[in-house]
Amino acid sequence: MLNLIYPEIADQVYEGWVNSIKENGGRVPEWPSPGNAAGMIGSMSDISMAEGIVNGIIKSADIELVYAAMLKNAFEPSKTNARKNLESYMKLGYVPGQVSETLNYMLADYSISRVALLLNDTKNAQELEHRAHSWPSIFDHRTKFFRGKSAKGNFSDVFDEFS
Repeated sequence: MLNLIYPEIADQVYEGWVNSIKENGGRVPEWPSPGNAAGMIGSMSDISMAEGIVNGIIKSADIELVYAAMLKNAFEPSKTNARKNLESYMKLGYVPGQVSETLNYMLADYSISRVALLLNDTKNAQELEHRAHSWPSIFDHRTKFFRGKSAKGNFSDVFDEFS
């Protein structure tokens, strides 16, 4: 919304995030306060960064740096990164027991895949889009809800849609 209504302010926000990437070892801080607070699950910043690139708000000189940071989130596990369960997600296609985290990873992967296409990075675009489209693996057709799965691929026997 910021990009649409106040693009000049969005430009300043992206500039701050680019500076944070430079100060944070090439990673997008998930909670860019003074220092990285690492208080978020997933990497929703990848979605905002992708929008900034696709809509031409992030300066062309910064695109390579921002894209590299997004690829780090998507492919390089880190205990201090917001995608703390990336290895499980890459192996299983979901984060065991974590619906919102899994869906967050998938949305970020899809967003990054759009940037990869724009930058003619076909290999990463295809892999990320494939990962993003694995959402049916956590949709339980019996209950009609997204549900966490165990590492063995089973939905829990216990389910209360009102809890």
